Amino acid sequence: MAGSLLVIGLINVIFRPMAGFAALIAYVLGLAFYNIAANWGKTVDVWFQWEKLVVQLIYSLGATAVWLLIYHINQLRERLLALQKEVESLRKLEPVTGVLTFAEFMERAKLLFSGMKRRKETGYYIICELHMDKQGPPIQKACRL
Repeated sequence: MAGSLLVIGLINVIFRPMAGFAALIAYVLGLAFYNIAANWGKTVDVWFQWEKLVVQLIYSLGATAVWLLIYHINQLRERLLALQKEVESLRKLEPVTGVLTFAEFMERAKLLFSGMKRRKETGYYIICELHMDKQGPPIQKACRL
């Protein structure tokens, strides 16, 4: 049982959720058909049949639980990645340099310009992009108004 549940879990981790669900259905049906084929034509009592049904139920529920657990973990992982991207976009300071991010700088510049408009002042801003080039000088300046 542990080996087959491990295989179901690995399929769920490696492939898309639909492929994992298909593997789960194939496992449950394959186990059921195996039990039918293994006991075909045998004279068995009711308790033996109940035992086989309970074992089938335990294996099927175990495989379903593994599939649901890994499916939920994958959903949480995708949500975590999306939230990390959102946090990165909302970050106000660059973690390495401690300088404002470009988006935060532009937000603060908008506030300053709206204040200047209210006071009927004039002003300009210049955006300088610094590009790191591995072959040329360490910093190149490209400025625009």
